[in-house]
This record gives sequence, structure tokens and C-alpha cells, in this order.
Amino acid sequence: MNHPGASVRASAARVITQVLAQGRSLKAELGLARNDFDDSRDKALLEAMCLSVIRHRRSLEFALNKFLQKSLQRQDPLCHSVILVGLAQLHILKLSEHAAVSATVEAARLLGKQSRAALVNAVLRRSLREGLAISTDFGIANNHPDWLVKQLQSDWPENWQAIIEANNLQAPLWLRVNSKKISRAKYAEQLIENGILFTVSELFEQALSIDQASSPTRLPGWHEGLIAVQDLSAQLTTLALNLKPGMDVLDMCAAPGGKSTHIQSLISKDSLLVSNDVIRSRANILKDNIIKWGCENVMVTNNDPKDFAKLENYFDVIVVDAPCSGSGLFRRDASAI
Repeated sequence: MNHPGASVRASAARVITQVLAQGRSLKAELGLARNDFDDSRDKALLEAMCLSVIRHRRSLEFALNKFLQKSLQRQDPLCHSVILVGLAQLHILKLSEHAAVSATVEAARLLGKQSRAALVNAVLRRSLREGLAISTDFGIANNHPDWLVKQLQSDWPENWQAIIEANNLQAPLWLRVNSKKISRAKYAEQLIENGILFTVSELFEQALSIDQASSPTRLPGWHEGLIAVQDLSAQLTTLALNLKPGMDVLDMCAAPGGKSTHIQSLISKDSLLVSNDVIRSRANILKDNIIKWGCENVMVTNNDPKDFAKLENYFDVIVVDAPCSGSGLFRRDASAI
């Protein structure tokens, strides 16, 4: 048997294993795995399965352990991941039951787990008959780590459950229109022509949000630099800097470039913007986005922040969006923490 979707499921299981068992970055592993597929539909399915497993990991693992006499997580992490991928397809993504089960079982075989194929099949089919068990533990049922639940309980004793529930809602996709190339009104016309629903912000004249789930790379003008993904809070943060023409600015942790491109649109051509990121690969992405957006007088650097200590008095504004726990990104990226 050679199911056409088995290779995508097998790739998803490998990615999940690297993340859960090896502590690798989901974004990094997904980026490598996507290169193995030419069809955009396969790439999208791979990403959807991996993101679903990671976001719903705690509840999926709880349900899986109810089907097994002994957990596979340590004994056979790859098979553990294959079953999680299957459960995510059936109960999160709601894919065709027959296709999801048969392709996932075949994926187990592709991964050298022939002896586990019957187990994979049995667990997935049982989950269809019985459904998934739901934990009475609020953190498990809502897929939040225990440390974050405890911290929220401590900081927000009256609202911690509401915060967790809000974290599980679909985050809006906010865009900032590149006013150097197109007005928001003109870009809105392109969205209307493509049948894409949106909402404009009354707080910032370049901001709008997409009302339906969509990949930004599929939106009109993405590759031409007409838009950038930037949350409304980040856009308002840049406005709060009260930038004026002639100011020189250092954006210390700049990648992927949302704030830098926004800053550059608010200062004059005579100003200097230094956009820095300590990680070389991210600095390269930053440079590409600066070029795509048509920004001028921007110096992209890849330095340690300490290298700027002697230059701090040179800049009128220094922006530091430092790495943190990632808890503020939970609604958008559950793998961030």
C-alpha cells in the first residue's frame, strides 16, 4: 500500500518527535521539513498537523494514555508522535476519517514502525468510536503548562481561567499597510476584489485585521511588500515612541523587521535607523524584509548589544524588544513557551 498522504504524516511525526523528545524549535524543524514537499497543499497540511499537535498536546496526550496500558512517550517517542498526528487530524482538524486513519497507519510503516501499525490503527479507530477523554485538570484540558497556570492563578486570582480561555481563541491577523507603496483604502480595494473580509482600525490609519483564517503569504501584495504582519499593540508601541523627522534610532532586537520598517516610515530620509539582531539567520531575514519594504537609510547589523554601549548617546531613541518568556505570544504560538 502506498497512500499518497503518508509521507506528509510521516514528516509531521518526525517534526513532533524532534520538538517533544529533543527540545528542538518547532519553527526551525518545520522550515526544514517543508523543503521536502513541492506541493503547497502538502506544506500547508504538514504545518497544520504539527501546529495542532503542539497546541493541543496536553489534552491529546491525556486522551491517548487512556487508550494505552503503558505510555509510548519514552518507550517509543516516534510512534507516540505518529498517533498524536493521527488524533489531531481526526479530532482537531476534522479531516476525512478514512483518509486520516489509513494515511497515518501507512506513515507508521514508512517510519519503520511496521510492528506498531496495528496499534496505531486500533487507537485511532477507537478514538472515533469513543471520542477523546477530557481531563478535569483545567490546565490539561486547556493545554496550558502547569507553571503558567500557577503563575496566572497567583497574578490574576479572579481572572486566571478567563485568561487561559482567551489564550485558546483564534488570534486576529493584524496587518500594517506600507504607506510608501499604497494607501490603506487602495489596499482594502484589493482585499474586496479577492473576497477577503477585513476590519480597519480606528486607532491607526495603516492598520487592518483579516477576519478569516488565512496565511499572510497568500494575501495580495505580500510578496511586493505592500503589507507586513504586525500586531496592533506593536504598531501602537511604535507610535508611542513619538518619533520625529531627523531622529536617529537604534532598534536593538529588530528581526523580523516589523518595528524597524514602521519606524523608518515615521522618520525622515535624513535620519539613520540601525536595525540589529544578534542571531545571524534572523538578521538575514531582517535585511530581506527591509529591502522588500523599500526602506532607505537603514543599516542592518548583526552585533552583540554590548557593542553599542559606546554609541548610546549617538541615538535619539533606542528600542529594545527583548526576548522574554513568550507567554504573551501563547494565543498565536503555543510553542513559544
